[in-house]
Amino acid sequence: MKSYQVKSILPNKALLLSFGCLLPFAALGIYLDLEMWTGKIIASIPFLIGAGLAFYFLMFYVEGEKLIQLSDDTIIADGTPIKIENISGFKLKDDSPEFIYLKIFTDAGQNLSIGTRTSDKGELLKLYEELKKTIQKHNKVSHRQIKESKLIYDTHWGKLIGIAVIALMVFVLYNQFFTDNPPKSLGGFFTALSCGTFLLYRIFVKNNNR
Repeated sequence: MKSYQVKSILPNKALLLSFGCLLPFAALGIYLDLEMWTGKIIASIPFLIGAGLAFYFLMFYVEGEKLIQLSDDTIIADGTPIKIENISGFKLKDDSPEFIYLKIFTDAGQNLSIGTRTSDKGELLKLYEELKKTIQKHNKVSHRQIKESKLIYDTHWGKLIGIAVIALMVFVLYNQFFTDNPPKSLGGFFTALSCGTFLLYRIFVKNNNR
């Protein structure tokens, strides 16, 4: 039985903690500015604290290590075994620049989600590749086939999304530098450029390497 130590995190929990820190501190800053008339500098202090905490939870927070064990007929996570023959499907969610997680579905609803940060994805990807091999062995000797679910980026729709992203990026670039249409925001431009570049990489580069 092979073992994997995954630095575990639940992406939804990280996002919730991030917004949970930012929103109340931002609200306090707005209150100090509008109601207490403390001035912009004092009112910005709570916002900076909240933004710092939100950045920490979004970029660095990890819940701890999760031990995953895998054999030819069983996968065990946190001491809970799942028979390979009871798996109905699985998929790797790698469409976020910060998080990646493996989801395993069973007929009995005993689903398993193993998430980590992309900077710590090595162990999770090893588990994913070994799980695929184990399932392929199962499929060769069983009439019941276990299938991997594809993300939309790995289908024909993904190519259409990529073409739409390219068109949008060209429009944003043209509007930013070649027209006089207001308003213009370099921050918004670079945000759109970064998000679009990641999506194009995921659709046209990473997809071909999988």
